[in-house]
Amino acid sequence: MTFLGAETNMLAAWADHAERMQSQLDSLLQAMRGAVRSAGWVGPDCEAFLSAFSAQVEHPGAHAVELLGTLGRRARSDAEEQDAASAADGSAAVGPGGGGDRSSPKTTEDSGDPVAVPAGVQDDVGDPAAIRRDAEGITQGGMGDCFFLAPLAAVARTNPAFLEENVWFEDGQYHVRFYEKDFLGRVQERIVTVDPEVAGNGVRDSNGDISTMSIVETAYASHRGGYGEIENGGHAADPMFTLTGQDTRTYDDEPSIDQLRDELAAGHVVVADTGPRDGEGGLFDAESWSDRDGAVPRDTVSTHVYVVTDVTEDGHVVLQNPWGPDGGFQSDDDVHKPGELVLTEEEYRERFQNVTISEDPES
Repeated sequence: MTFLGAETNMLAAWADHAERMQSQLDSLLQAMRGAVRSAGWVGPDCEAFLSAFSAQVEHPGAHAVELLGTLGRRARSDAEEQDAASAADGSAAVGPGGGGDRSSPKTTEDSGDPVAVPAGVQDDVGDPAAIRRDAEGITQGGMGDCFFLAPLAAVARTNPAFLEENVWFEDGQYHVRFYEKDFLGRVQERIVTVDPEVAGNGVRDSNGDISTMSIVETAYASHRGGYGEIENGGHAADPMFTLTGQDTRTYDDEPSIDQLRDELAAGHVVVADTGPRDGEGGLFDAESWSDRDGAVPRDTVSTHVYVVTDVTEDGHVVLQNPWGPDGGFQSDDDVHKPGELVLTEEEYRERFQNVTISEDPES
């Protein structure tokens, strides 16, 4: 939606204010989490309080932080679009289905310089089989955006045809349809249009080549305001909604094996995140306050998001590491982290602390 005739300087000022408030609210939430989770309190009353705190404060607060960012970016985009439309030779770039963001995301040291997308990817974005292949081989680059890549891979594996409908190449550019909520909580489409170039250190396929996943990562970075906004982690629920338009559920107590199996059988998108390892984090570290199960075993990447891909007949949980099929090594740790984990229920509960789920994207 474009605000025709809007006072663009006021929109831009409001966008600046929203971004400042987003940062302040996020800092406040992290401080609250740290204070609550570090309290020396145990027992049933503590568990009940933590459950209520999570449901009534943590998750609504995280969504409020994301909404402030979304509305701020939307206001800035509308201001820029209106300025372009008002210029003598300007025109607003709008994709099908809604207002459009058009730019290449701002680069950072971690993202690296942009590189051109091979022409063959134009065909791949229209091929569900290619999209699923790229999701199965997704290989995270130099940015800390597993919180986005895991939901992306989960959506692409679960329903590649849905992603194919939401990514296309037209008029020399890539277009990606995302979803966001307006002030009234209504789901709106948002088209992000980017040039055919991606981060030099961005996500690749298992062969190290630019893939359909690279296009969506680039569009998401543009949607968020640059690679700097996604390279330092986040909450998986936020991009899961942005990708699917479906509300999410986050479980602080890991769902049972039977529930996981039922969720996957229903075509739902499922990811799980790990806690910190001993010595990581601190009082105000958002990743350390909920380390209820102890340090993560060293065969698993800590403070990381995995894709839940299967529950076997004999009750093992299969999880995909977005680092890629070959896995890798974590900083200051010489234990290899595999690209796939096959865990008993006990092992799964030992390693993972939260599970986030959304409905079938087309439901």
